[in-house]
Amino acid sequence: MVEPLADKPPNEDVDKCLNLVKTTNNLNPIVSEDSISVNGLRGLRVKYRTAGHTAVEETYIVSGSKTFAISSALDNPRAYAIYQQMVNTFIAKRP
Repeated sequence: MVEPLADKPPNEDVDKCLNLVKTTNNLNPIVSEDSISVNGLRGLRVKYRTAGHTAVEETYIVSGSKTFAISSALDNPRAYAIYQQMVNTFIAKRP
């Protein structure tokens, strides 16, 4: 699922925005994170451990002032494959 998040403040650095989003959008403990680029847009891929001890991966992407999250549970290989395809083909309309 692609979810629009709160807009990035105009004067905020993309890295600062991504670091804030990773701790406010999902409150579960972070297992790992990687900086990524998705079709030329800066992003952050974060894996979280949920209370039920399952893993969730979220990819946060910033396009201009817009911030998006794409997420998937890691325990369903079919859903995870679809999630990876969504991330790899993500395009945000430019204003």
